[in-house]
Order: sequence, then structure tokens, then C-alpha cells
Amino acid sequence: MKHVLLRLAAFVSFVQLRPADTPTACNINALTPADQTQHASLTHKVFAAVIARKETARGYSFDLDRAMVSPSDVRKWADLEARCCPFIEFAVDSRHSEGRTVLRLSGAPAVKKFLAAEFAEAGGFSARIQTVEKQVIGIAETMPEDRYAFVPSAGEFKGVRSFAEQVKHLAAANFQLGARILGEKSPMGEQNEQAPGSIATKNEIVNYAKSSFSYLKRAAATIDAAPSLKLDLLIDALAHSSNHYGQMVEYLRMNGLVPPPN
Repeated sequence: MKHVLLRLAAFVSFVQLRPADTPTACNINALTPADQTQHASLTHKVFAAVIARKETARGYSFDLDRAMVSPSDVRKWADLEARCCPFIEFAVDSRHSEGRTVLRLSGAPAVKKFLAAEFAEAGGFSARIQTVEKQVIGIAETMPEDRYAFVPSAGEFKGVRSFAEQVKHLAAANFQLGARILGEKSPMGEQNEQAPGSIATKNEIVNYAKSSFSYLKRAAATIDAAPSLKLDLLIDALAHSSNHYGQMVEYLRMNGLVPPPN
């Protein structure tokens, strides 16, 4: 969020030179030095917790992971923000299901443009991760538990992972890569992209995979690079190629051929 805070500070400095009746004139001096410090900390905390972002008619709506920021912290941030930027309308809904808090920011057309410039990028990485998470978890939940040991046999599939092992491997890789981003040890001691042997049932495997994506989103929140259309397009290209590579591998194996090593 460094880029957001820096741009916000620049914007505040600019709008304070505008006429007093300007509807988007922030007043950072409305906050005490202690409030400004708390506001900066909460701004990072709130927008690091964004897991989904939606444009609304008058602004933007953000789904926040309640495990990363409490509803009380979200309300405190909104109170501070409202004092220096009273032209923004705030709504915090902590009754949302699935462990989420919904934060809505809205206002007049000029306010929406301001929000687009300052906050619309928030959650870009998390939103991308959430899309992949939905796809993976959807498949993991669809496969019946009695088929989790399934291994294809009609073709060249000797030594390949079972369905359960595929999901566990993917999740273990998420944990290890997330740990590298965060500069810490993998949460459950994952090594060589292998999940702990104690995770065995379908429910345990699905929950392990869900946890891995939550962890990956926490890691993504520490990345300073600003999400952008260009970055989204690049990620799309890589994800799309990887998706079809996986399908092509299956075609090759079904024809009795082993894919070349990566």
C-alpha cells in the first residue's frame, strides 16, 4: 500500500490549495499526529485484507478477510478517514457470511474518480488468487471422497499422483511459495512441495487447500508492486498457458507418451 499512501499524500497536498467549497478537498490536519500514524497503519491493514473488489454505481465495495482485519479496526479506519475526507460516504457491514466484512466507499461522480485513483487497485493480487482458488476448491469439493485415490490408467500414467496427491501437492506449493514471500518457515513444515502425511481425508485435504490460498493472499498483501491492467494481462497469459499445458499433458499421456521433463 506504499504507493497508495504516497499518492494519497500528494493528492491531499494538492487539493488543500483548491477553493474551500471543492467537494473533494481533504484536510489531513483534521487528524492529530497520533491519529495520522494510526490512520496510516490501519490503511495498510484494511486494504491488505481485501479479497474481492467490486465497482458500484457510486463507488467501490471491498470484501475484507476478517482473519486479517477486525470489523472494529475497519470502523476505526472509516472514522479517521471520514474526518479528513468527509466527502466520502462509508458503510461497514460485519454481518457478511464466510468470515468477511464488507466495506463500501461511495460519493458524487467526482468522489468516485478519486476512489478509482486511490483505492480501486486494492486487492488486485488477492482477487487474482481468489479466482484460481474458486476453480481449484470447486474441483476438489466436486470429486467424491471414494475417488480421491483415483489415478488415470488408460494411457501412460505410471508414477503420476492420485487426485488427492494433486490437491495436496498444489496446496503445499502455495504454502512454501507464500513462506518465501513472507520470509518465514512454511506453516506446517512443508518440504519439496509435499503436504504433511497426517492430512488424509477429503475434508482435511479441502481445508488444507483452502488454508493454503488464504496464506498465499496474506503473502501477496506484502508485495509493493501495484496491480495494473498490464500485470493482470501478463498473469492471464501465464495462467492460461499453464491451464492448457495441463490439458495437453493429459492428451499426451492418453496416447501412451510421457511429457518431457520441465
